[in-house]
Amino acid sequence: MATVAGDRRFDVAAFIDARAIGRREIAMLVISSVILFIDGFDMYFLGKIAPAVTHGLGGKPADMTPVFTWQQIGLAAGAFLMPPMADRFGRRPTLAICLCGFGFLSLGSAFVANLSQLTLLRGISGLFLAGAFPIGLTLLSEMTPQGTRAPFMAISLVFLSGGNIASGGVAAWLLDLYGWQIGFVLAGILPLLALPLLLIVPESLAFRVARDPHDPRVGRLIRRMDPAVLLTGSERFHLGGQEADDTAPRSGPSAILSRRYLLQTLVLWGACFLSLGNIPCFPTGCRPISRCSAACRSSSSPSS
Repeated sequence: MATVAGDRRFDVAAFIDARAIGRREIAMLVISSVILFIDGFDMYFLGKIAPAVTHGLGGKPADMTPVFTWQQIGLAAGAFLMPPMADRFGRRPTLAICLCGFGFLSLGSAFVANLSQLTLLRGISGLFLAGAFPIGLTLLSEMTPQGTRAPFMAISLVFLSGGNIASGGVAAWLLDLYGWQIGFVLAGILPLLALPLLLIVPESLAFRVARDPHDPRVGRLIRRMDPAVLLTGSERFHLGGQEADDTAPRSGPSAILSRRYLLQTLVLWGACFLSLGNIPCFPTGCRPISRCSAACRSSSSPSS
């Protein structure tokens, strides 16, 4: 096994990597993919229905600029705030906070009276939207064997894009029937419906080991995952070659700018910037979707 005789150390990373793919790993993949799908839907749907939202709230297309700007500011702030929260309080509790946060805020956005209120709610929503994506992937990667970790994460990322695609279906098929509010209603209900799924998956073993190498909950979860593992109850758990050290300083968000990770950070930032730059916004002269076809027919018909 992964136990080292004499000093009762237990390599949790080796234990996870030696596991075959079973129901627990498949459940982790499904739940992570569902969360990323919902996150992708909620993050991108507003761009698809923005003309209708502007018309419904009595504004001009240019009036949506603060809404998108503050949503992006919220996303940037959440990217720095939420992952450290997950390191402190756990992956599952922080994911639950993110789902509740942008779920209730999206529902509230369906009842706003003006674009200023929408700007406030979408800016705050960005804090929680930014957390669900990386924390969901982290939970998946930390509980998946190394041999299938990359394919599982790739599958989950496909569902993030799937949420973006699904948001286009709302604009195409539901907007004319139910109005611009339907996008916010769906974006609010979906994350709240996904909350019970977090009860199915366990907390990350890597998180528990990093918090306390002697945490008895680590041993209990390992026994549930594999009853054949022999544990005495006095093991010191560690992750691979990086043995847990109670006195070691914890790394924070600034670690990504350290010399060790600076190049990777800049490359990833550049790739994300270019990728997001390819997402089109609606042109300032566009009318609401429900009126575009009629406007086009009117402009193309011969004048009387």
